Amino acid sequence: MSGEPHLRESDLNRSIYLYSDPIAQVEKFDAFFKKFNANTSFQLARIMFPLKIVTVDDADKQYVKYINKPEWRLVNLLEIKDIIISKQNMGKGRITILLEIKDTGVHTAYTFENKNGKWYLFLVTDKST
Repeated sequence: MSGEPHLRESDLNRSIYLYSDPIAQVEKFDAFFKKFNANTSFQLARIMFPLKIVTVDDADKQYVKYINKPEWRLVNLLEIKDIIISKQNMGKGRITILLEIKDTGVHTAYTFENKNGKWYLFLVTDKST
């Protein structure tokens, strides 16, 4: 023996998992989304400004505008009454939260993107009638 500590293969695999697994460093979306709706300063920090807002009219014509931080109205999507929320995994580190409110015509999608392991709102699409 050379006097050096001997690492078993299982120890090496465990070390690689603990120190280099990028999945372990990715923020869980559900925990992020809960905090995004509960903490105003966190929400502002997790929006990519200028934020792209797309409005689609009844004829499917799209209107695009960008808003800056002072124009953003804070939202708490989890407190809205009679809300239907669905989550769609869009692939490539993107998740869309579709918000509909019963009997109102409200139909808005909030699209989040994962950048460097953290989630950010980068697009709002409003198809409300």
